[in-house]
Order: sequence, then C-alpha cells, then structure tokens
Amino acid sequence: MFKRFFISTLLIFGLCNAAAQNGSIYPSETSLLEIQESLHYFFSKDVTAGTRVFILSSERDENVPSMFRSRVEGVIAGALAQTKFDIVFQPFLKEETIKRVESTDSTFKVSNQSSYKIDYGSMRTLLDTMKEYNIDLLLASHLYLSSQYGLILDVWLIDSKTLELRQTYRVYSSIVENRIQDKAEIQISALHGTAKESYISREYGNSQALTIGPELEQIFIDGARLSIIQPILRSSNAMKGGFSLGIENTYLKNFIDNLYGINEFQIRSVSFGALLQLNLVSNNKGRELASLQFYGGLTKTSIFNTAYSARTSANIRLTDWFSVFAMSEWNTVLAIQDPFKQNINYQTPQLCGGISIHI
Repeated sequence: MFKRFFISTLLIFGLCNAAAQNGSIYPSETSLLEIQESLHYFFSKDVTAGTRVFILSSERDENVPSMFRSRVEGVIAGALAQTKFDIVFQPFLKEETIKRVESTDSTFKVSNQSSYKIDYGSMRTLLDTMKEYNIDLLLASHLYLSSQYGLILDVWLIDSKTLELRQTYRVYSSIVENRIQDKAEIQISALHGTAKESYISREYGNSQALTIGPELEQIFIDGARLSIIQPILRSSNAMKGGFSLGIENTYLKNFIDNLYGINEFQIRSVSFGALLQLNLVSNNKGRELASLQFYGGLTKTSIFNTAYSARTSANIRLTDWFSVFAMSEWNTVLAIQDPFKQNINYQTPQLCGGISIHI
C-alpha cells in the first residue's frame, strides 16, 4: 500500500514539475500580436526594391505550440498591411505536406512529401510561375521558441528572379514587450544656462535709501533635476508623461553692494511639476533618439515665496543611458525674504543646455 502511494506521489510530482517547466517558456497569446507589431515596424520602413510579395509557407520548430505554427502566415500578412508591399495570393502555390502510406505483410512505412516538389520538378518551373504573376519578392520565414526570449521569427525577403537575398529581419516577442510596456524611466540631469536681461534688486529693511536696484543684468543658473517618466499609451511609446523635481542656484556673477559690502547675489530654489515628452525619432528597438519635453510647475524659494515656471527642451539621445539637451525656460518673479529681500524679474527666457543620465 505504501509502495503504491510512494510511486503515485513521484509520478504526480514529476508531471507537475514538467508542466511547470513547460509553462515557464510557454508563450502568451499576445506573443503573436507583439511579433506582428514589431515586424510591421520594420516593414513600414523597408526600402527593398519591389512591392508584390508572395508569402512562402513558414518553417517552424517542433517545440513551438501548434496553435502558433498554424497562424504564422496570418501574422506576416497582418504585418505587411498598410506598408508599401502588396500580397500576391495563389492557393495552388501554397505548400502542403502529402503523406504516402506503403505497407506489406511485414512492413509499414509512412513518407512525407512536399507539394512543391511534386508540382514543380525544378526551381526554374517555380520561378517561371512567379514571373507570370509579376511577383517581385518571395518571403520566407522560420518560427522558433526560446526559453529566454520567447517566440522568435526570422524573415527573409528574396528576389524572385535571381533568388538573391535582399533583406533579413529577426523579431522577438520580448522586443515589443520592452518597447510598449508600462515601464518607468528615471532621468538625472545637470544644466547650466543664462537669461540675458533680468531686473534685480535688493532691499535692506523698508527704507528706500537701503535699496539697491532695480538693475538690468545678465543672470546665470546651475541646476540638477530628477525626472520619472513612462509611456502614456500602452500600445506606443510616442508620448510619455511624468514628474520632475529639481534644485537650482540662480546668481549674478558681478554684483556690487555699496551699502553693506555683501557682493554675492544668488537665490536658491526647489522646483517640481509635470512634464510631457513627445518622441520624434526612434530606433528599431523603439528607443527614442530625438524628443521634445514640455514642463510646467512651481518654483519655491521658501515656504512663503512661490514662482511659476514653464520650459521646453529638445533632447538628443546618444546612447541608451546618455543624452544631451537644449532648453528654454520662463519664470515669474523669483524672490526671497530672508536674510534680506532679493528679486529677479526676468525680461528674457533662460537658455540652458545640459546632459541627462537614463536609468
């Protein structure tokens, strides 16, 4: 009795373990849609000569689930939609597997044959048929499953006249997941800038005799910002939104205080607000290469002093983790009350440049 129970337990455990292992690499139903979107991205930018395409029957590995193997041609056809390519469909050109059973009293043999080999005894016959239908390109593909990357589809565009390979693509279901998933990104930025014309003033007490300015001067700014952004749309990363927190030091390089001799003029502040990013150019991985950011928020110099700010920046991403930017920022009057009153009244926007680290 115990022996039977022990053997049954081992069998159940083995089946559960196998199911768990298979489930860990079994692709989700959305994997085909993700591959289709990724492949469409490449096809929409493809410049290969020719437009009329015939989709050859796709090859698939045996470890790919049958429900995925039977739908590959439909995925490719969907990826070609709204591109420069036109799909040529002829049912008799679709490859089929023909089974032949041979048996005798002592043997039983099943052989598989391709309909291509039966209908077209030579490659020349097939090429002549393609020529009759003005087919420019043949599209061959292979689908296989990886435990690390999920479904992988290799695609080849082949010249139908010369059989010369014109273009190849490899798409992963995980690439689209990384491109469109709701994933936040952290940006750490450092900047330096200037506003050419700003009225500055300093007041000691309420007496007009203890007031310096207002004087029209060139103001400088140094700052650092921490931003968190993520895609707004789950199906695209063309638009991102997030929040930004910054610290700034706004100062005048040459300030002469003829009252108390405090020849330093600076206002330190903390800013926070919301930003919107529009991606203008992206690479084949969906990473933005050029983008515009729009920001609006508050700038606090103390608990009781608040200014409003808005800025627009143009960003160029040089690597996955590093970018440069140029920025124009406008602030309302920046002021502090302690240890004495100081004001900066901007007449021109601040023009800044800087670098960003992406995490």
